[in-house]
Amino acid sequence: FGVLFPTPLLSRIGYLGTPNSKQVERTAFHQDNLEISEKMSEKKVAWITGSGAPRVGQVIAKYFASQGYEIALHANTSLENASKCASEMAQSGTDAIVLQGSVQDPDFAKTSVKRIVQHFGRLDVLVNSAAVWDWQSLERTTAQDVQRQFEVNTLGTFLCSQAAGLHMASEPT
Repeated sequence: FGVLFPTPLLSRIGYLGTPNSKQVERTAFHQDNLEISEKMSEKKVAWITGSGAPRVGQVIAKYFASQGYEIALHANTSLENASKCASEMAQSGTDAIVLQGSVQDPDFAKTSVKRIVQHFGRLDVLVNSAAVWDWQSLERTTAQDVQRQFEVNTLGTFLCSQAAGLHMASEPT
């Protein structure tokens, strides 16, 4: 998986912030030059793809939540697990939303970033954790198997990074 931080955070990569529930008014300028005025939490927001199932992505999401971040969970097929995780986070005081879709769908990443920004007013961190790995012997592996893994693991990572990165670069520092 990969982690994408906006440029202003690169010098503070070890700092994860502290919980803070204050709201501030902010005007955001997005890459498509739309101006959106909304309430924005002072808490940082992390989007973790592949965090629906109880595997590494969900562990990462819980870690960011423990550090005071609001969370955007992602599930393609593990919607029930993702919803349960979001409920647990809410009980602990973390605002969490669940995004469902396939990361290799070009529209999914753009729509997800819009939903995250509409809900939280910002996006600070992307962790690309969505992945597939269907192990089988070389003799049984087909071109379609390899293509599916490429589309989720590589193309999906690129599409989410592109959508999140373009938004993060347009946020005021």
